[in-house]
Amino acid sequence: HGLGLAIVAAIATAHGGRYAVHSAAGRGSVFWIEFPAVPTGVDLDSPVRTRG
Repeated sequence: HGLGLAIVAAIATAHGGRYAVHSAAGRGSVFWIEFPAVPTGVDLDSPVRTRG
């Protein structure tokens, strides 16, 4: 599937996401990528610091 998919795989994996490709001869390909809504490793129960 080429270099582009290798780049997508590296980015998705590095950010805790997923990706997939489904191909069918004569019909084309479907690509998708998902990332978590909240970055992995973020503690949602800790207070948020703001300035000002």
